[in-house]
Amino acid sequence: MDKNTRWVVLGYVGISLIIAWTLIQGLITGFHYLGKRINVYDLNRELLGLGENFTLAHLIGIVITLIIGWICWRHENLNRSAHEVVEELRKVTWPTGAETQTATIVVIVATAAITLVLWMYDIFWGWATGLIL
Repeated sequence: MDKNTRWVVLGYVGISLIIAWTLIQGLITGFHYLGKRINVYDLNRELLGLGENFTLAHLIGIVITLIIGWICWRHENLNRSAHEVVEELRKVTWPTGAETQTATIVVIVATAAITLVLWMYDIFWGWATGLIL
């Protein structure tokens, strides 16, 4: 496994975890509302037998995520693109901590200055409108 493949795999795993969590939460919500019409909670106990913490929604979410992850890994164009992204990110010159701190201070000061100018324009136009009306 080359150094780029490791980062591609970590990226796939991270994205898969986010997709799995989102899918599971959506399925839990959907099954909760469906459970008011059909007794899904008994189905969870009888079908899985793993208790209250691992439900049918978890199983479906994990299986769908694994299938999507496998399809993405086997997709040649997507995999090549992911490797190219990692290769391009290796070429990026990342700022140092001091440069990041300086840039953050500049952004905060500029935002405060623009806010002050816009507030002054608002006060002026409010006063001018009050004279006219």
